[in-house]
Amino acid sequence: VRLGNVYGSEKNKGFIGLVLRKAIEGAEIRVNGDGLQERDYIFLDEVVSAMLTVKGKLKESDTVNIVTGRSETLLEVLKVVSEVIGRPASFFVNGIPVAEAGVVRVDNTKLKEKYGFVPKIFLKEGLEKTWGRYAKE
Repeated sequence: VRLGNVYGSEKNKGFIGLVLRKAIEGAEIRVNGDGLQERDYIFLDEVVSAMLTVKGKLKESDTVNIVTGRSETLLEVLKVVSEVIGRPASFFVNGIPVAEAGVVRVDNTKLKEKYGFVPKIFLKEGLEKTWGRYAKE
């Protein structure tokens, strides 16, 4: 399987994990580039469900993208995080160019059509569940 940008655990090291840890600390988040970089973020519980679905229907070797099929910008993630935590996430966009793909949009057609798994948890609901996990620490 190929995974999108997985979040949902307090151990997450990606952008969402960084943002939530900084929110807990009350620290400012530095956003490299222009903040318009897009990624397909998928909630950890969806990854587990999708993998179990694929495993149950797998008949031969295959490559499957486990993603939502949607992408959000870093600025959109910060906006939703602010809504979820109930206060503005403190951040600044530094404009420093980044050496990475600007837009990462991944096709999940095979996941849906061949394996019958359709993601149901998208960014806001996933962040609400994730924030609950961070709050329990």
